[in-house]
Amino acid sequence: MTIEFSYLHKQFDETEADLIWQRIKPVVTEGRFTLGVEVDRFEEAYARKCGSLHGIGVGSGTDAIALPLMALGIKGTVVAPAFTFFATVGAIVQAGATPKLVDIGPDFNIDPAAIDDAITPDVEAIVPVHWAGRPCNMTKIMEIARRHNLAVIEDAAQGIGAKWDNRSVGSFGIAGAFSLHPLKITQGWTDGGVIVTSNNNLATRLHRLRNHGMVDRNRIEFFGVNSRLSTVNAVVAHHVLEKVDNAIAIRRAFAVRLNRMLAGVPGIEIVPLDSQAFANYYLFTGMAQNRDNLLAYLNAHGVQAKCHYPLTISEQPAAAHLGYKAGQFPMAERAARSTFSLPCHEFLSLADADCMAGLVREFYEMGGARAAE
Repeated sequence: MTIEFSYLHKQFDETEADLIWQRIKPVVTEGRFTLGVEVDRFEEAYARKCGSLHGIGVGSGTDAIALPLMALGIKGTVVAPAFTFFATVGAIVQAGATPKLVDIGPDFNIDPAAIDDAITPDVEAIVPVHWAGRPCNMTKIMEIARRHNLAVIEDAAQGIGAKWDNRSVGSFGIAGAFSLHPLKITQGWTDGGVIVTSNNNLATRLHRLRNHGMVDRNRIEFFGVNSRLSTVNAVVAHHVLEKVDNAIAIRRAFAVRLNRMLAGVPGIEIVPLDSQAFANYYLFTGMAQNRDNLLAYLNAHGVQAKCHYPLTISEQPAAAHLGYKAGQFPMAERAARSTFSLPCHEFLSLADADCMAGLVREFYEMGGARAAE
């Protein structure tokens, strides 16, 4: 028995590959490999899905964060969570700004109170992360941003289809950044990303920025970058986007089953979800005593459980120059020491959920929790 974390070989089986090839074939036979109508259609569909007016396809989810910061001319300090994938902070640095890390709350998302405490005159923007497809409290974050006149660029790389207070993540700030990496719920076959915005001027600037700053074939308004979404990738991602609601519904049902089966297991703590949050369950996560041994036990029994992520950003060697000390972000550090992720996707059955929960319970019944003491 193997309960797999990755499902790409199932998502793109022979039948799906044939369907996608029929959509890609005109692109190939007519040589439309750079931008074009297929990219335009995908951008429009993605923006509609996210409740925004404009979509701008770019080369990666990282660029989807960095380019809005660049387009807005943000070179000062940008507040971001200490617990996230390192591309969040890497994008801030890439844009020429300085990251300022703050702690997360019990929901593993950036703590609005910590944001408020971190605001100083040099802060120009906030990058909240909808971690694991679990929406941040955008009501509180946007109130802080309005009060201090700060730009908000949402890192929604993992957040397609997630909502806060019945509104799509990515649509609250001036821009939202999404990833099309092959491991995301809506993915392409190579790296890619989408920026959504309802600001017309920003959309125009982003369309030019991603394409060298070009106004037309012979003129550039400013020196930009090369971060175009490939046309083939746009076709693949558009095909997947059309099925995303069903995929999320299955993930949510699977997560409900896992949460119920793990409730009350000694050594396991379920990460809370606010009643206003509609999660897509890009990841199913929890906190575990003796996490590393639990992961080893599950993998030994065929469950491809993982850890996202074992280090806070402040603990990464790349962040040493920022000067953060151990203990400065207690909740983020606790998450890094205890978080675990179980397989959760549309190619698993509820029986798989029961099996995984049974193995977790078995581990602790055999003394797994005591091994952490």
